[in-house]
Amino acid sequence: MGLRISTTMIFLVILLLPAPLLSGCSRDNDIIIGAVIILSTEEGLPLKVEREVLNGMEFAIQRLNAGNGINGRHIKLYYRDCKGDPALAQRQFRELATVSPSAIINIYSHITEALVPLATELQVPQLATLATADGLVENAPYSIRYWPNATAQSCAVLPIVESLQAKKLCLVHIDNTYGNSVAGILGKLLREEGVQTEQIPFKTIDATLEKELSLMEPCDAIHFTCFPQQIGKLAEILRKIRPDTPLIGPNSIASPHFVQLPALDRVHLSAPLIYNPSYPYAVQVGNDYVKEFSRPLSHYSGIGFDMINLLAQILEEAGPTPDAIMETVRAGFVYPGIFGDVVNELGSNDFGFPMYPAQIVNKHVKYMGR
Repeated sequence: MGLRISTTMIFLVILLLPAPLLSGCSRDNDIIIGAVIILSTEEGLPLKVEREVLNGMEFAIQRLNAGNGINGRHIKLYYRDCKGDPALAQRQFRELATVSPSAIINIYSHITEALVPLATELQVPQLATLATADGLVENAPYSIRYWPNATAQSCAVLPIVESLQAKKLCLVHIDNTYGNSVAGILGKLLREEGVQTEQIPFKTIDATLEKELSLMEPCDAIHFTCFPQQIGKLAEILRKIRPDTPLIGPNSIASPHFVQLPALDRVHLSAPLIYNPSYPYAVQVGNDYVKEFSRPLSHYSGIGFDMINLLAQILEEAGPTPDAIMETVRAGFVYPGIFGDVVNELGSNDFGFPMYPAQIVNKHVKYMGR
C-alpha cells in the first residue's frame, strides 16, 4: 500500500483486512516489534484492563499478517510484563533490543520516562502510549508518543468546566508523574480563566483518603485523575462524599470497562470518536473485535490496535531502520485512526487523537452537541 508524500505530510491509510489466526512460526525476514507493557501487579495479580492493550496489538498483527504484512514481511511481536516497575522495564528494554526490533512499544508515563534514555542510548525507537505527562518525549531523538498529553487533555476539559459554569474546581489526582502533570497543567489553565482550584493528591485509595476528601472545601465540580484499577473505587468515594457535585473524569472512563459502573453515571469527560456509533471505521473494527474476543473494543484494546497499524504504516514507508523511522515520523502525517484523525505536525514526535465533550448517561457515552 503506497503513501502519498509531500514535504510536510505523510498520509497514512489503513487497509481493512480479514482476521484469521496469527501464525505461530517465526521466519528469518519477519519484522520484529517489541513491547514492554504492564500485565500484572508487582504481587503477580493480573490486570485485565491493561491486558486489553496486548489483545489489541495481537488483533492488529493478525489482520496485517493475513494480508501482505509490511511490504511482504510478516510481523512478530515479542512482549514483556514489567509489572509497572521502571527498573524492570529498563532491563526488559535492553533484553528486547538484542533481537533487533524495529521499535518497542510501552505504556504509562512513569515507564516511558524510565525508557527514554535507553531508547537514545541503544538507538531503538520507543513508542509510548497511555502516557499523559507533558514533556516525556521532548529532546528524545528515538522516542515517540501517541496519546494526548496533559496539556491536550486539560484543554479538552475547559469547555466542560465552562458548560458547568464552575467557578471553583477540586482536582483529585494520583501523586505520580501522570497525576501531577495533569493537575498542575489543568490548574494553571483554569486559574488563567478565573477559576479557583484546590489540589488533593493521593498515593492510595483508603480510609485516610476518604477522610481527607471529606474535608475538601465546597466546589462547583471535581476533576479526578487515577489509574484504571482505581477509577471505580475513587468515583464511589466521591459520590458518597459529594453526591450532588458534578464529576469530571479522564478520557479513559469512556471505556466499556467503566461505563457500566453506577458511580460513573452522569460523569463528564472528553471522549475520542472510538465510541461514536456514527464513526464507521471504529464500528467495523469493533464488530470484528467482538467476534474474535467476545468483548467490546475499548480504549486499551483500541490503542494497542492503533499503535500496531500506525507503526506498520510508518515501517511500510520508512523501512525498519531506526533513523528512517524517526525521520518519517518527524516529516509529519495525518493518520485516520480508530480514535479519530491523528495529525502529527512537521518536526514533532508527540501527537494524540481529538477529544470531544461527553457524558456517561445510562451506561453509554453521549457526545454533547453532536
